[in-house]
Amino acid sequence: MFLSYFIVAAFFCIGLIIGSFLNCLIYRLNIGQSVLKGRSYCPKCKHRLSWRDLVPVLSYLELNGKCRYCRKTISSQYPLVELAAGILFAAVAVILEPGIVYSFDFAAYNLFGLAYYWLAVSSLIVVFVYDLKWFIIPDEIILCGLLASVFFYASRFFYVFSLTGKFDLDLLANPFLSALLCFSFFWRYFWRRAENGWDSETLNSRHSWERFSVFPILWSPYFSLSSLVL
Repeated sequence: MFLSYFIVAAFFCIGLIIGSFLNCLIYRLNIGQSVLKGRSYCPKCKHRLSWRDLVPVLSYLELNGKCRYCRKTISSQYPLVELAAGILFAAVAVILEPGIVYSFDFAAYNLFGLAYYWLAVSSLIVVFVYDLKWFIIPDEIILCGLLASVFFYASRFFYVFSLTGKFDLDLLANPFLSALLCFSFFWRYFWRRAENGWDSETLNSRHSWERFSVFPILWSPYFSLSSLVL
């Protein structure tokens, strides 16, 4: 039992680290800067940050929510995203891949599934925060989530077929139907909102074709986490 708690704690810490990366991704995606180039810096004074400034949650608490160099306030988004990622990463492991946590089954099949669910959770966090701040849902994240979803479910489908020699259509039907249900609901919801001008900033986003993708982009997140529904 102790080892199970240790594994959950380890997954929580991994989520904290990934959450820190997601904060960087959210900020740089908005300003059109690559996350693969350059070190992290303060968005206010542009000073490069050392490792002491980048410890998830703890650095924020140590600095009392202020930059070490310019003393300007750091948004509470940073520790909240890190905590959310940590909690969700641990919860996903316990709920969706209990074999890893309780039976210590680190087979490639289980690890592949866990990695995918973590990717789906990360995508949803980015979409949620980005849309909350700027009323735009980035197509890059949605396309990445969609491609990962198709690859994941197709891989599991053919893996089961290779073992059993049978086509298990439930592996494809369940996520598809879940995505269709959620897509239909939000399409109707956003369509009515858009008609009243409530979602004008989303519809008039940076790329003209994005206004047409405001509906189908909702396929990906629910397709990714459909196993939570069905």
